[in-house]
Parts: sequence; C-alpha cells; structure tokens
Amino acid sequence: AWTNNNSFIPQSGTVTFVGTSSASINRGSSAFNNLTFSGVGGSWAFTTATLALNGNLTVATGTVTLPTGTTTIAGSFLNTGGTFAHNNGEVRMTSTSAGKSILQNGTAFLNAFYDLVFSGSGSWSFADTSATTSHNFRIQSGTVTMPSGTLTIGADMNVSGSGAFAHNSGEVVLLLQNANEVRANSSSFNNLKVYGELSTSTRTLADTNMTVLGNLTLQGTGTTIFPS
Repeated sequence: AWTNNNSFIPQSGTVTFVGTSSASINRGSSAFNNLTFSGVGGSWAFTTATLALNGNLTVATGTVTLPTGTTTIAGSFLNTGGTFAHNNGEVRMTSTSAGKSILQNGTAFLNAFYDLVFSGSGSWSFADTSATTSHNFRIQSGTVTMPSGTLTIGADMNVSGSGAFAHNSGEVVLLLQNANEVRANSSSFNNLKVYGELSTSTRTLADTNMTVLGNLTLQGTGTTIFPS
C-alpha cells in the first residue's frame, strides 16, 4: 500500500508497484511523475478521488481500479499487459508535447475508458487498432490521431476550442443511448456509424457543417439530427 498523509516531491522518477495481492493507494494531494504497475496477480485501488501524474501511467500486469474522479496524465497512458477498471471516472490527457500515446489493450468487456478528455496543447496517437470510451469523448485542445480501426463512443463526442483529430482512415462508432451530441470542430471523419440502441434517443450532429470522407451509416433505432 501507499499512504501519503503529508506531501512528497516526485522529481523525474518512476514509482513501481510490484505486489502480488490487493493494495490501496492514497496519494494525498501530491502528484506522481511516472507510475507503473507490474506485480503479477496484484490489484490496486485508489482511495483518493483524483490522481495526478507529471509523466506516464503504465499498467504492465495486474489490475488497476482508477479513481472515481479525474485522473490527470501529462504523459502517455500505456496498458501494456494488465487490466484497468474505469470506475466511472475521467481520464484527462494534458501534455503540451507531441508524440504521446494511448494504449488500452481493450477487449469486448475490459479496458475501456469512461470519460476521456484531451486538454493539453500536445498531440496523442492511439496505439490500438480499436478503442472504446463508454461515455464522453472530448478534445478541448491539441491533436488526437484516432485508431486505424474503430473508436467506439457511448455518449457525447465534442471537439472544441483548438482541438482537432486526424481520422487515420478509421471509423468512429457512436452508440445512440440518450440525447447525445457530436461536434467535430472542422475535423473530418473517415467513416462514421451511428448505432441507435433506444427508439426514443437522439444524436445531434451539432456543427454547422460536418464532413465524412468515406461512409456514413445509420443503424439500429433512434433519430439522428443532421447539421443545419
């Protein structure tokens, strides 16, 4: 376990958890630099509602339950061989540098983000062929290179401010569940699929103009409202 009842200065190092059983992490109000989990069979949960990293978060082995609030990462998010549970929290990428990566190693039931937000002036690329955010996906600033396969989003997709994305020849799949909204902020989709799960739900394409270079597919139930 890690318990911080005072404060610590991370400098430029890495804290690595190697335990093989369950443990809790209380960071207090201090930020880690790089944080790595590499204990075979280990599981870790945060008792603080938020987590802040000046560098990378790496899950090599074991299971990590993220905080219920916001996990702020100034480097890359790298799940290289473990499992993470989103815990209905937000992962916020804040790098001001280019070349950061996001590796989920997701499956149909594991390793999805809940809310994923980009709010730094840097750039990020998805290293997975396909990725999933089960709730909101937001780019407030910086540039995100999408997966080359499929990015699945369960709620709103909102690109705003100086934010932009590169489609990377992939497909964005929007799961229509409630009154959801999509804003691309002048970035172009390659393929866009809107899949309605409830007949009463709506998906509003809220930009004045929106560009899909490949296929636009409306599937399932619900209503899609096109730009004005």
